[in-house]
Amino acid sequence: MTHHLRAVTRPLVPDTDLLAALTPGNFVFKRNGVGIVASGTADQVPIDEVEAALDAIHVDDQVQRRGTGAIAVGAIPFDRTDATMRIPRRIIGVDHEGAWVTEITGIRATAVDTIDPPVIDRVMGEDEWTAAVTTILEHIERGDVEKVVLSRRVVIESATEFDPVAMIRRLAADRPDAWVYADGGFVGVTPELLISRDADQVRSLPMAGTLPADRADELAATPRLVREFQVVVDTIANALRTRCAGLGVSAPSPVRAGNVAHLSSEVTGVLNDPTVTALDLAMMLHPTPAVGGTPLEEALELIEKLEPTSRGRYAGPVGWVDGRGDGEFAVALRCAELDGRRAVLYAGNGIVDGSDPVDEWDETVDKLVTMRRVVEAAAS
Repeated sequence: MTHHLRAVTRPLVPDTDLLAALTPGNFVFKRNGVGIVASGTADQVPIDEVEAALDAIHVDDQVQRRGTGAIAVGAIPFDRTDATMRIPRRIIGVDHEGAWVTEITGIRATAVDTIDPPVIDRVMGEDEWTAAVTTILEHIERGDVEKVVLSRRVVIESATEFDPVAMIRRLAADRPDAWVYADGGFVGVTPELLISRDADQVRSLPMAGTLPADRADELAATPRLVREFQVVVDTIANALRTRCAGLGVSAPSPVRAGNVAHLSSEVTGVLNDPTVTALDLAMMLHPTPAVGGTPLEEALELIEKLEPTSRGRYAGPVGWVDGRGDGEFAVALRCAELDGRRAVLYAGNGIVDGSDPVDEWDETVDKLVTMRRVVEAAAS
């Protein structure tokens, strides 16, 4: 538990550039010029202790807005094993009303810095992929599951160390409409908002179904992709109904995400319990059928059996929560784990009835394009 920490928040000039002082190891969560950049570690806290840890911090906040005061940040592993979040030493924040800086000082209970998980060098080749997809299709035919999201990894080696700062800047420039994130050596960009809480306003942007971006208009006319998407939306909406009133779900529409496109809806509601935090909601929703499958328990069992290594932070929640319970978490897609001269990239696909192993492999190739370009540019 955190002890004797003090958070002081003061306003900055409105045109503050979030990425101006970016250094390796920073936490980044940014979209359309709005977000946070955090550095240092005041404490590292298990996710079930985050709320109590933030409550214990003395706060002197002259800004008093969402994201000001003490916050916890992090990319949470897909399987949540030993999941923690970091309370940073320094946070620069920008929203539509202005900018601020928070400094957190004092003695922490545990002298722990963020350590990136080790990268294990096992990769699924195309033959293994085909065999895994075939196994999933057999389970689908037997009625064991409806959908399983299978993922694979690509390892890129460089003659020089990768530069995460250069990668973050390029992603922010190329994809301003998406959430650019970084947590130490874990860097990526995602179009999918898992959950946002702003006072009693709750919002999610579930996505599923994939086609090349130039075929985005075909998404809503492809029954298999519509069914896959509808399961995701219904699961998220049903879960949020247990915590929200006046839930609304927009009609699905295509969203272009780099060289691919997905179906997406906006789910909004009014929180009916003010003690439920953004982190609580993220943990309630994760993993969605978009990254796990359905039924979830059976899908996760197949994922553990068929994927040669754990996913690490890929497809887990990444974001932040403040002492008021407000915050945002996205789904960590289109990402790379950097370890010196090695980068491990991830991509996954939802396998459903009618999926073809070759087509699904090709789709992962398309999904890897964004990060391959950024990683290879950073290595040159």
